[in-house]
Amino acid sequence: MTPRTVLIGLIVIVNQSDRYPGGVFRTLSFRAHRTRDIAQAALAGLGPILFRVANDPEAKYFYGQAVSEAGVIAATDWNAGR
Repeated sequence: MTPRTVLIGLIVIVNQSDRYPGGVFRTLSFRAHRTRDIAQAALAGLGPILFRVANDPEAKYFYGQAVSEAGVIAATDWNAGR
């Protein structure tokens, strides 16, 4: 299993499990989504290191995804709708 496969799977599962109009299973609260976003950012940032591909040119896409996800986490009002 590649880091890309793990990351894509996590993103799809979380987005389909949210309690919002785009969610299919609607089992995760918004705060649980935040926790999953943090895990996804960590996996994107550490995945290339864990899978020993940190020096490959493709690793930069994972690092970019981690930074992007961190920006989303920082910009989101996690208490909205409470």
